[in-house]
Amino acid sequence: MLSSCGAMAISSWPMTTEGSRSLVSNSSLQPLDFALRRAAAAPWKVGLEARRLLMAPAYISYLKITGVEFPTSPKLYGRPLVRRQRGSRIFIGNDVTMRSWFASNPLGVRNRCILATWSEDAVIEVGNNVKMSGTTLVAWTHVKIGDNVRLGANTMIVDADFHPLDPVARRSDPRRSTTRPTIIENDAFIGTGAMVLKGVTIGSGAVIGAGSVVAQDVAPGSVVAGNPAMELSRR
Repeated sequence: MLSSCGAMAISSWPMTTEGSRSLVSNSSLQPLDFALRRAAAAPWKVGLEARRLLMAPAYISYLKITGVEFPTSPKLYGRPLVRRQRGSRIFIGNDVTMRSWFASNPLGVRNRCILATWSEDAVIEVGNNVKMSGTTLVAWTHVKIGDNVRLGANTMIVDADFHPLDPVARRSDPRRSTTRPTIIENDAFIGTGAMVLKGVTIGSGAVIGAGSVVAQDVAPGSVVAGNPAMELSRR
């Protein structure tokens, strides 16, 4: 591993005398220089990246085998858990990062990212440039995550109650569930440990505080927190 001094030395390349031509352009060295500086500042990331690259073919193959659709391969720090019911759809957009290894997030990832559909008509949509760590997405009808959304460590987003609230109904048909689509609009940020329940729409740019339980719609640009989540401010 190169030290920070080594990184600075590389950033000074190439050194040429007057009239000579540089063998390597400064612009081509910039990405390398940036990567070396990051490695020197956070050496544990080097191991994570090496492990991710080594395991990427197996993890991407797993997504394909389980029927997940994606135009470009996501960054996978660990293998997510996919439970796709036949006939349902799970779609992941471009530039998506999913962290499932415990040490891949400084907060600690308690479980793998989970993508689960529980009916043949269910749909999970994950937009472009979405980052998630140990996030659980479960859809009976439709869970939609917009573009540029950040899902903090160990968050959960669902569109159903999973079981009837009435005890008699639970005994006779435990899988009968009330379900409504759950939508997270573009640029929202869901804090660590938050839970978003069925039928909720979280507006564009909204922020959900850590550990919140969101049972009602959240206005665009607002900040909410608590159980149940209440609005604290709005931009």
